[in-house]
Amino acid sequence: MADKKEGWSATAQAYSTKIAHLTGQGGEALLSLLTSNFPPPDPQSAYILDAGAGTGVFTKLLSTTYPNIHIHATDFAPSMLSLLQTQNLPNTTTQILDSSQDHISQGLRPNTFSHVFSTFLIQFLPGEGPKTAIQEMTRTLKPQTGLLGTAIWTKSSMHEPWDLACSNLDPSYIPPSASNPFGQVMKNIQNLEDAYREAGLLDVVSEEKELWFECKSGEEFADYFIDSKNPAFMTMQKGWKGDVEVVRKEMANVAREKFGSGDGKVRIPMVAGCAVGRKAES
Repeated sequence: MADKKEGWSATAQAYSTKIAHLTGQGGEALLSLLTSNFPPPDPQSAYILDAGAGTGVFTKLLSTTYPNIHIHATDFAPSMLSLLQTQNLPNTTTQILDSSQDHISQGLRPNTFSHVFSTFLIQFLPGEGPKTAIQEMTRTLKPQTGLLGTAIWTKSSMHEPWDLACSNLDPSYIPPSASNPFGQVMKNIQNLEDAYREAGLLDVVSEEKELWFECKSGEEFADYFIDSKNPAFMTMQKGWKGDVEVVRKEMANVAREKFGSGDGKVRIPMVAGCAVGRKAES
């Protein structure tokens, strides 16, 4: 996991510049799902864990939507948390935490939080990590009333311009099975609901929301995909054995042709799957 930690730290600034806007929209969808089905967080009594907080886009959404609410934001990439800390959000503490491991042994207390949120984290965890994370986050919730809300990607077309460009340049190119590197445990909304129920969560509700990753041009998308050092994008690129620079121009053309919006911009379709559930009595 050390390599993953360093990888996500390396992409922190680029992530904050581009991807955070997209994940922020997914966070808004998750919060809307929660408030449509459960009482909203009470700033006077709520204590929220934002697991895998990254650069803090969802943390800030919580802080501005519910002023003075108490939030504990965690991530395992130090550079991500450093960017979050520069925002100086009120009543917000931070901690390095590996969401795929035992939360209590890392310093969190069981039966503590009124809400636990995690946006676009769990499906990137290795092996059975997604299910472990949900179980561990559930442990930290208050019994009977604690709510868990998570968001995952249930559809992503991010890899398509790369794969098509590589195939255009080399007809024998075979996209790696990891072209969509979101794991095999948490691929769709049903997987997410099942993991909730396995963790003992009740009153589970879910929905999907179509979102768009937008760039000013095909070139901007290709440059970001290749240069951002995002671990997910780097995994998608592993099937190409030649010079990456050869792919860059072709990728920009493919992105523009397949995902162009007619005004020069590129819009890549994504679907966020959100779920919320309530912890049972201990």
